[in-house]
Amino acid sequence: MLKRLNRIVLGLLITSDIAATFLAFYAAYQIRFFSGLVPLPPVIPPLNQYFKILPLVLVLVPVVFALNGLYKSRRSRSRIDEFFSVTVSSIIATLTVFLSLLYWKVYHTPDFAPEWEFSRTTLLFFLGISIVFISAGRFVIRFGIEALRRRGYNRRNILIAGAGELGRTLADRIITHEEFGLNAIGFLDDDERKRGSIYQGVRVIGSLKDLHEIIHEQPIDTLFIALPAGAYHKTLQLAEIAAKHCIGVHVVPDLLQFLNLRATVEDFDGLPIINIDQTPLHGFNRVLKRAFDIALSLVGLTITAVLFP
Repeated sequence: MLKRLNRIVLGLLITSDIAATFLAFYAAYQIRFFSGLVPLPPVIPPLNQYFKILPLVLVLVPVVFALNGLYKSRRSRSRIDEFFSVTVSSIIATLTVFLSLLYWKVYHTPDFAPEWEFSRTTLLFFLGISIVFISAGRFVIRFGIEALRRRGYNRRNILIAGAGELGRTLADRIITHEEFGLNAIGFLDDDERKRGSIYQGVRVIGSLKDLHEIIHEQPIDTLFIALPAGAYHKTLQLAEIAAKHCIGVHVVPDLLQFLNLRATVEDFDGLPIINIDQTPLHGFNRVLKRAFDIALSLVGLTITAVLFP
């Protein structure tokens, strides 16, 4: 049932992205040639001339989005991260369309045939409009899905291995964010004193060695492993058991001891590295820096697009 719902959501996202791309392309043509915002060329190209490249655009956008992970099921993805991912992916797709058109005009059309002339301004309009339209469509879909999850639909049953501070912190996040659609079935912990105890409505239902039996007794979609750093052998054992039963596994790193140091986690060629030498950005400062990075990239891409011919 859950897999069928995920396929429906995937289909909605792809359909929304393609529809938004089509509307953005048509709107960009209308604004470029009929809004009066920019000077008009001596001859206004017909719409069907631009529709020649529309199939390329409608194929490239979902392909680039898929390569950038925008169709993966990530329930905890923030709206800001999704917006920036859509922005970067749209820039890549638009730049690819521009370079493809340039290549085709140079090498496959005789004497730069007029029917293959395309306005760079139109592509810039398309880029901006597509980011807005695609983001809006995804927001509507996401809003609807989150509303359904709050009503009890499209939810995943999860099991938390570890009822210590780390596991309880994870339970707090899950309970706070109902829009993630996660049901915590229970904790697993080897501490006998915690057996049967309840935290935030979630009960310790067994020890770590009971995972195999609990998987057979209850429908579990995902196992969250929230054990101390020294329990990596148990982490590997639990991950192997879950993998044999085709259950997703998420390992929550024990980084709570580094929070007071305001440490950051960096990716070093696939290896997570804890960095305590730099001061990370939080809240609005993080958003501001991300926006500055995107703006700087846009300027660089715009200059490149103008100078490349």
